[in-house]
Amino acid sequence: MSDTRQPFESLAIHKGAPVPHGHAVAYGILVEMILSHSLESFPSEELYRYSRYLKEQGYGTPSITCDDYASLIEYMRHDKKNDTCDSINFTLLSSPGQVLIDRTASEAQILAAFDIFRDLME
Repeated sequence: MSDTRQPFESLAIHKGAPVPHGHAVAYGILVEMILSHSLESFPSEELYRYSRYLKEQGYGTPSITCDDYASLIEYMRHDKKNDTCDSINFTLLSSPGQVLIDRTASEAQILAAFDIFRDLME
């Protein structure tokens, strides 16, 4: 079963504090950039530049805590990019413009990316 909402969007709706779809997509892109850095050596200066851009453009700070991670992972399992609920597919980057589709990450790698995401967006 796939969901057309972005995981951050679904979580925000569930928490009663909806965010615009575009903001949720932008947050998801940052998480994928963090995973790209961790797994594919994507340049860290690019993810810092992107996170600064989000803050400068008023995307706000998403209201997530460590307690929300399990829900985010569950929403991610139902994303339309996944073939099954057993794995979570990502579109990653090895460098700007170099796209890598159907990449996976372990739950531990995703949780670490959420921690970095929160640090970057504070």
